[in-house]
Amino acid sequence: MRRRAFTLIELLVTIAIVALLVSLLLPSLAGAREAARSGVCASNLRQIMTASDLYASDHADHMPPGAADFLVNLQRWHGSRTSQSAAFSPEGGPITPYLDDSAGSSRLIRECPTFVPTLRLLQQAGSGGGYERACGGYGYNLRYVGVVLRRVSPTVLTVATDRAGSPRHLFGRPAATLGFADSAAPSAGAAGVIEYSFIEPRFWVDAPGVRTDATMHFRHGASAGNPGNANIAWLDGHVSPDAMAFSRPTEFEGLDCRSRSLGWTGREDSNILYSGE
Repeated sequence: MRRRAFTLIELLVTIAIVALLVSLLLPSLAGAREAARSGVCASNLRQIMTASDLYASDHADHMPPGAADFLVNLQRWHGSRTSQSAAFSPEGGPITPYLDDSAGSSRLIRECPTFVPTLRLLQQAGSGGGYERACGGYGYNLRYVGVVLRRVSPTVLTVATDRAGSPRHLFGRPAATLGFADSAAPSAGAAGVIEYSFIEPRFWVDAPGVRTDATMHFRHGASAGNPGNANIAWLDGHVSPDAMAFSRPTEFEGLDCRSRSLGWTGREDSNILYSGE
């Protein structure tokens, strides 16, 4: 009995169908992978926020300092370094003892898996292994939470001390006050962004009306010309993905922040999500 084989046309049609199915499935698979990475990132931020609360419970209700002795410039909320030219490492970070790090203290603090390729590129490029290596792609609300402020006029605040964070009880709306979030800073380099361990408010605390540069990084689900979401840990401990509401070029270099997925969340053009007022 003769067996019927595929003709060339049938083979080409089969290949075309398989290629079509693959093209339909690949975006879904990519979306599923990014959803998984975003989930890991959200878990990281929740643990970082929990560690900060545990720190506050042990330090008279004060949140961790964001950059203690900033002029000395050897400390960050996520780690420390031995000289200003060195990279930060988690050892010595105020929240490090409150994080369960079974992989060892040399790890970056809860590295965001979506930001990992950028972190690797920056570390390979030099600059002491990354501008603020050890923050893992996350930023802290330094200007309001990571320092103790005092009011010098009805509209102007100044830093009373940077050796402690603000007391938790001062924030009357913790569910609407930013604690930590995905972060980066704009760069003219190949990666387009650099590590940055703070999320800046829309305006400088000590100079009302003067805008800062965007450092909240909307990297989850981002595509060409389309910013994605940023994972945010709020002071009450809940974590949410939020979309970009506003962006603008950097103040001095004019770098396009929106194309780098950098901007701010929140409809109101004020610091209210940072100050919690």
